[in-house]
Amino acid sequence: MSSGQTVILVEGDADKHVVRNLCRRSRVALDMANVKIHPPKDARTGKTVQGEAAVLAAIAPALESSDLSVCGVVLDADDDPCKQFGRVNDTLARQGYTIGKQLPAEGLIETVKVGVRKVRFGLWIMPDNQRPGELEDFYHGMIVNQDDMRPYVDGFLGLIPDEKKRFADGDRLKAWVHSWLAIQESPGRPMGHGLSIYKDHFNVQTDEATGFINWMSRLLGQIGPE
Repeated sequence: MSSGQTVILVEGDADKHVVRNLCRRSRVALDMANVKIHPPKDARTGKTVQGEAAVLAAIAPALESSDLSVCGVVLDADDDPCKQFGRVNDTLARQGYTIGKQLPAEGLIETVKVGVRKVRFGLWIMPDNQRPGELEDFYHGMIVNQDDMRPYVDGFLGLIPDEKKRFADGDRLKAWVHSWLAIQESPGRPMGHGLSIYKDHFNVQTDEATGFINWMSRLLGQIGPE
């Protein structure tokens, strides 16, 4: 287990709560490892700044924090995980830091030299480091296939004529996930809270979820390298 501070930078509050609650359900010892999972904060105001650009801008300052021993980054792949990896790589290279040239399917973990210190740096690109997508793709994959509400959500979204849709085709899965959350026992709960309170509706041992938890555990030094 790592000593010093561990920071996991994510794009927004939804990512923070999904990652935190998945780790807790999977017995990852966040509290013992002094792990802080959060979106970046504005250096002047202290307010949360969400989104990919904010995460990219926050990586170098996080690495340079004197009490940091581990820095993880979780980003959406969006259209192309390779391009997203390239953005992270370019951001680090401009600050004089180097990581691997390719993103492993099991997630990236590298040692980055920051002055005289060595920081363990990790990168996971949602949903699985290989496919286009985002947090909602990862989340959707954990909802059990036998869930009774699946066909109702499919049917509802399928009834909307193309000319009436208010969401882009690329956001259909995001619309699906939030529609599904809207018809649960406590309608409209955020994704992270849903993962925590609707435990029977989720399988947190899918290949993607298991891969993410293994990456997180290796990053925190709670299991050895593969």
